[in-house]
Amino acid sequence: MQILLAALLLSGAPVTLDGDTIVIDGTQIRIANIDAPEIRDFHCDAERRLGLVAKRRMAELLASGEVVVHPGDPRNGRLKGPLWPHSGDDQG
Repeated sequence: MQILLAALLLSGAPVTLDGDTIVIDGTQIRIANIDAPEIRDFHCDAERRLGLVAKRRMAELLASGEVVVHPGDPRNGRLKGPLWPHSGDDQG
């Protein structure tokens, strides 16, 4: 699978950290316009369960084919940008 990141081509399998963060080639990317429930710093069991559902859904999106990320400004050491599957529909 390949992920297009602006002018850079990152290859390799993307790793889903949670429902709104992925890692490709060691580059952590926060998906813009998605605020998924937390799975690490959760406030209750329900939030953690929903966070795991969001993580599974992100993994499904990434497995569905090529996706494009247009990075914006980096925050907290992560790039942040919208995510589009090859079909062109913004997922954030």
